[in-house]
Amino acid sequence: MVKSFGFEKGEKMPETLKVLTTATKEEQLKAQNVAARNIVQNEIGVRVDDLDAKDFTKLGQSMSKLKKSAEWVISFDGDWFGYFVRVGADKSAKIDISFVRLSEERDLEKRKRILAALIARKAAAQAQVDAFYKEHPDPDALAEVKRQIDQLTSLIKTCENLIEEFKGFTFETGTPGLFVGLQKWTDKHSLSHYIDFLSDIKAEADAQGIFDKYIKVGASFPVNLSEHTRVAIENELKAGKKPNFSAARAQILQVVDGKIIAQYKRITIVDLQGQIASHKKELASLTQRYSAMGGK
Repeated sequence: MVKSFGFEKGEKMPETLKVLTTATKEEQLKAQNVAARNIVQNEIGVRVDDLDAKDFTKLGQSMSKLKKSAEWVISFDGDWFGYFVRVGADKSAKIDISFVRLSEERDLEKRKRILAALIARKAAAQAQVDAFYKEHPDPDALAEVKRQIDQLTSLIKTCENLIEEFKGFTFETGTPGLFVGLQKWTDKHSLSHYIDFLSDIKAEADAQGIFDKYIKVGASFPVNLSEHTRVAIENELKAGKKPNFSAARAQILQVVDGKIIAQYKRITIVDLQGQIASHKKELASLTQRYSAMGGK
């Protein structure tokens, strides 16, 4: 009952074996045979032969003689898919049902589904499948791995560019995208009002509103200004003048650039460097796999 398609079965690497089902009693043989064959044909997708009455008789005799259960097993050696039933390790008690050479399957989608099913059932090792694809490349599988490689390469480049951008990040030079992350970080650490203070001055918001919100004694979101600067702004407002925020801006800008953004940059750059290291490790693995699959 061996399907060879005109080829002799030859192993390219150690076989991976997987027991599908077991019959512990002779009266279970037929039911377990149906169960195993359904798995192979319906779940894995390989058409295989069936046992006949003589086979069941042989299996029953072997079980009685060896005091062992009957096991339905599938095997994969990197090309050949095997399906057989055995009783213990006695070769004479083994019945080869079908052996199919997957490289002879011309339907690439079907071949891909079979290999994926074997991997899912741990009936094939990834190294075996990769070796199979290297010997018999699957254009779609290669294209998918190449897409992942290109995506990771792009991510690494993006992270590297971000690191360079963060190195020169200040309140005055930062792009809108950098401020999105800074806003989230300062919100988390209750420091966002320092950024908001500089932004309100830059936007020339209402002077009294700025003073009340950030500068006056008892302000809702106080920034750390010198007493001299605070009093000077307060006196200008009381005199009905437009206050000069330049000294206040300079003091808070020093805090924002020298402490807040500096700390945020350090943390973010370390995180980006970690992402790059992780992406490069994954990229090396994918590149190796792509080569193993026959990619060039």
